[in-house]
Amino acid sequence: TITIGTPTLSISPTDTTVCKNSIQPIVATASAGSAVTWSPTTNLYTDAACTIPYIAGTNASNVWAKPSATTTYTATATNGACSKTAEVSFEIETAAWNGTSWNTPPDANKSLLFAGDYNSNTDNRTLIEGCDCTVTSGAVTIASDHVLKLKNELNVNGGSMTFENDASLVQINNVTNTGNIVYK
Repeated sequence: TITIGTPTLSISPTDTTVCKNSIQPIVATASAGSAVTWSPTTNLYTDAACTIPYIAGTNASNVWAKPSATTTYTATATNGACSKTAEVSFEIETAAWNGTSWNTPPDANKSLLFAGDYNSNTDNRTLIEGCDCTVTSGAVTIASDHVLKLKNELNVNGGSMTFENDASLVQINNVTNTGNIVYK
């Protein structure tokens, strides 16, 4: 008699909307004697620092994902000729400003994209949070006493980014920014 347990897949954090290139632990729990393999292997690692890539077909119940785009990972538990799969998806979302409105409200788990003129006073936001921020066009202004808080980088590829007197740029991680900003 062979007893096969259904693998379960738990993720921390439980929210699957994540910042691109953020490290996400994935743990698969399978019945005794089962081997756990993963697919796809893109941006999947066997160490928490994400320095050792996962090799396809290798038994690993604990892996770490560092998705750069929305990705669904599949765990397959195999015991003899029987197998069971479970999936977890990491969604990378972008809150984009088109010069008039947001396509979705910005929050700490979304990338920010400015593709038009923006002023935090007009938008009535004293705190704007995001994973990272890219300015592609338009004049973006963070008003006095307002804060742009990012987990990662700020990229000004076009347009301009201005922080008025007493405005703040807060970045959580030690990252490299690109482009120029004006800080009054």
